[in-house]
Amino acid sequence: GPEQAAHPWRGRITVSPAPGLPGSPDKSTGVLADIASFVGTAAPAHFTIAGESVLYAGPAEWTLRRQVLHYAHLCKAAGGVDAFVIGSELRGLTQLRSATSDYPFVAALVALAADVKSVLGPGTAVTYAADWSEYFGHQPADGSADAHFHLDPLWASPDIDAIGIDIYWPLADWRDGLEHRDALDGAASTYALDYLKANISGGEGYDWYYASDADRAAQVRSPITDGAGKPWVFRFKDIRNWWANPHFDRPGGSESTTPTAWSPQSKPIWFTEMGCPAVDKGANQPNVFFDSKSSESRPPHFSRGTRDDLVQRRYLQALLETFDPATPAFLTEDNPLSSHYAGRMVDASRMFAYTWDARPYPAFPEDTETWSDSGNWTFGHWLNGRTASAPLADLVARLLTDYGFSDHDASRLTGTATGFVIDRTGLVLTNEHVV
Repeated sequence: GPEQAAHPWRGRITVSPAPGLPGSPDKSTGVLADIASFVGTAAPAHFTIAGESVLYAGPAEWTLRRQVLHYAHLCKAAGGVDAFVIGSELRGLTQLRSATSDYPFVAALVALAADVKSVLGPGTAVTYAADWSEYFGHQPADGSADAHFHLDPLWASPDIDAIGIDIYWPLADWRDGLEHRDALDGAASTYALDYLKANISGGEGYDWYYASDADRAAQVRSPITDGAGKPWVFRFKDIRNWWANPHFDRPGGSESTTPTAWSPQSKPIWFTEMGCPAVDKGANQPNVFFDSKSSESRPPHFSRGTRDDLVQRRYLQALLETFDPATPAFLTEDNPLSSHYAGRMVDASRMFAYTWDARPYPAFPEDTETWSDSGNWTFGHWLNGRTASAPLADLVARLLTDYGFSDHDASRLTGTATGFVIDRTGLVLTNEHVV
């Protein structure tokens, strides 16, 4: 546009004019200078550690390399870390091309990962946290029919130890009332775990997509298919097939005869972020957020804009029970074992719920004089102050069970209870026993 919007998402960082706009240098060598300026030339040799301080003696630049390598040396000065993420959701940069199939920023990330590994050593796992719409490939909307596994040079790098994905998949397509497709198909509510779990390997982004806003409003769903028996190439939710198969680029829509550098099942997948806003119908579009300062602020599709802690809880519960073998409802078919390393496809120890805030609850969000973003907490992704609440259905069922009632069903209750108080003790007489 004519100027940068206020507080845009980091995924918007790109060249100017942006890809798709007249005069954009995308798909030409014109992007190289902008990328080089952003990445910089800072090197590990430019940094030294003096006690707990990190000193820099390289070029006078404020660049990505200087920032990330500074952080790496801080970690080294602190005694080392288990894992290090070199960047997060830089989709607008990783998808830039200097030619039809050349992605120079991806090459820069490969080099940066190697330098970070050299600083922190082989005992530190290194990854990049890709956006859920970025990790699996690039299919530019330029009429070329190109489909490239553009991050494969990074995922295949020996200095990258895991596939990092920030998971904000839509797990619902709920509308008010009971005359919409999902309700008519038998889903009990947007909180139903079986409904949400079925949409982890199904639903939008797996079985179908909306070709336009008008189609979304009318629930006109277009099937995801490629005509070649590999629809998973275009499914952003199909991590199993993406992880388990070799990858072949499709310049101009025709599959290459030579696979990319990706080796199937070679590395675990980490959910470097996973979360849902605490707002009505959050599972419809969990990547959006409320921030009065940001141009990205918006409610999820078809949301009434009211607070809803339960949908946030159920969204995370669906992912945890599907991929974490420590949960009773773990489904092994959604998380197969690797034949190349001793582990499952999704490393359950690296599933990071977003967001935990270092600021203590309830000081944040109640101290509005200290923190100007306190107002965002109500509808935001924050877990602080919410996880101690109980789903109303679970609380009522537990109370009835504790008091000896076995013939009950509270499953259709919705909402959460932030607390429960028994203000006095007494006798409850029933026709069978005294408690």
